[in-house]
Amino acid sequence: MMMVSIHSLRSLAIVALIALSRGDAFAPHRQQNCVGIWRSSSSLNLNAEGCAAKPFEKKKIAVFGAGGYLGAVIFGFLQRAASLYGTGVASGQSPRAICATGSSSEALNKVLGSSFKLAYAGENLVRLVDTSDISHIKERLKGFDLAILGTTYQLERRAVTLNTYERSPNDKTFEFYLDERYGAWENDVPSNDSDIHTTMFRNSVLASKEAGISHLVVLETTRTVQPMDFVDILEEVGVAYTYIRTNSPLKKDITYTFEKGISNKLSVTRLPSGSRLSSAQRLVGKILLRWLYSPS
Repeated sequence: MMMVSIHSLRSLAIVALIALSRGDAFAPHRQQNCVGIWRSSSSLNLNAEGCAAKPFEKKKIAVFGAGGYLGAVIFGFLQRAASLYGTGVASGQSPRAICATGSSSEALNKVLGSSFKLAYAGENLVRLVDTSDISHIKERLKGFDLAILGTTYQLERRAVTLNTYERSPNDKTFEFYLDERYGAWENDVPSNDSDIHTTMFRNSVLASKEAGISHLVVLETTRTVQPMDFVDILEEVGVAYTYIRTNSPLKKDITYTFEKGISNKLSVTRLPSGSRLSSAQRLVGKILLRWLYSPS
């Protein structure tokens, strides 16, 4: 069983990146007060290896909702990791931001410029997708190995960017942000318990599987109303995944830059044998990550 206690958005970003370094997966358990259960990938006939196991085999990673603050921070760390040998993260066409409109590209670059020392994501690193079309998403994921998704995104009604997937000049769509975008206009958008969120998620998961994505890292956002709906989708589709749930409020530090580093306290304790797990799940360990938050 794995428990994750995270106190900041950037700490959650790091946990997501750690998850990419393993081939295992854990999913929330229905038992109260359990944050997650680690589901061994051995049941899916996968090796428990991640990007850094064979650094010469570069892995391409896509980030859904990269216009949101959390999505942008994850993208920024991946971009930095791609510049270092030994991480196994590919550069060039990766990481790739998966968004619905060009507004996310602007939001992403604002975070990259301020928090990652004038980093920049050009058009070659951004793909705009029609979230209602599985085939459209699939085509933008071909050739990629891993993807990071959210459950319930912050939505904002936006005009479809011209010369992308619009059917008429006045077409509208919902831009989706992993975490949130400051100043996003949330009037006239579906509620957090709307079926549109599970539909978008299902389409993304199906498209990822059809595109050949080998592993998904799913971040349960604070907007999520029925988390097991998303877990059930992952199980139904049958894709290898890591599901991360926070059990603490997330704090955002607008003065943060990657040069400040990350201060985490990590302890690992193996659960006693005989712990209640389903037959498809193997006992791996209990991990508690607690962010040592400093407002400065």
